[in-house]
Order: sequence, then structure tokens, then C-alpha cells
Amino acid sequence: MKNWRDWQELKERKEAEEDGKVAGYCTVTMREPSANPVLQPRRIAWMEELCVAAGYRRRGIGEILMKAAECEAKQRGAEKIELMVWAFNDSAENFYQKMGMSPRASIMEKTL
Repeated sequence: MKNWRDWQELKERKEAEEDGKVAGYCTVTMREPSANPVLQPRRIAWMEELCVAAGYRRRGIGEILMKAAECEAKQRGAEKIELMVWAFNDSAENFYQKMGMSPRASIMEKTL
């Protein structure tokens, strides 16, 4: 890793560069507590994307990006970092579990 780009204001994006090329990136959005009195107010970081280019996988880039996102989210006052993983993406699910994440909910669908 040679270079990190700055986080933006509302939606944060980190990029990992190697040899002048983007090897991977992650995008995180800070979600402020809801004003809804029924919901528990909590500030979370929502990981929208974490992608590593095919030629750069298995080099620890995803782990570096994930740790950087966690650190930044914590500094911004997030209680948790959350994300969604497609049910068919076993490798991503295994990666996130290795990073200490655990399932909290399931998204269900029905084709009509």
C-alpha cells in the first residue's frame, strides 16, 4: 500500500493503490441516529462496498481497507459498522466473519 485518499464528508471512500493503480476500495456512509421515537438511537457506519481487484486479492488489501474503515468509523463516533452480504457470496461472508463480524438479520425475498 502506498497511498490512501482522504475520506469525504458524508460518504467516505478509501482507496488502496499499488503500482499507481487502484487495487481496492471501500465506501462507508455514516448514519445518524433516527428521530423516530420507536427506534433506539444509535450512530452506525454502513459499509456500502468493499472491493478488491481480482489481480490483488489474497494480499491482505481487504483486511487493511476494513480496518481503516473501522478506525475511521470509530473516530467519527459510530457504535457499530454494518454491511449486507449476498447469500451466494460465501467467500465474502467468510472474510467478514474472519474480520469479527457476525450475522444480525436476514433479508428475504420472493419472486412474483
